[in-house]
Amino acid sequence: MQEKTVESLQHPKVKYLVRLRKEKIFRREEKKVLITGYKMVEELFQKKIEVEALFVEKNFDFQARGACKEKYLLSKEALKKITGVVEPEPVAALVPLPDFVDLGKASRILVLDSL
Repeated sequence: MQEKTVESLQHPKVKYLVRLRKEKIFRREEKKVLITGYKMVEELFQKKIEVEALFVEKNFDFQARGACKEKYLLSKEALKKITGVVEPEPVAALVPLPDFVDLGKASRILVLDSL
């Protein structure tokens, strides 16, 4: 896996990820979602979920513990822009959007909100 460095906020990959984060319709069309945070990305690798691209802040040492097609080293500003978080964790991953499951025929559903 080759590492690519992205510093510009105008880079096409940054623009693509911002659009993916902001537009629900675009996420569904692309069938992809951005997962942010060290623990969440670690879980992706533990559960052997396909990671299309890994985004890591330049000065953060993170080794992928599983398969990943691409790895990008980002400036902190680029990471802020793609995640939409003021102080983002230094790791994010692009993964396929899970298939929706029809729960209309389920006999029981448990919904937890604001725990």
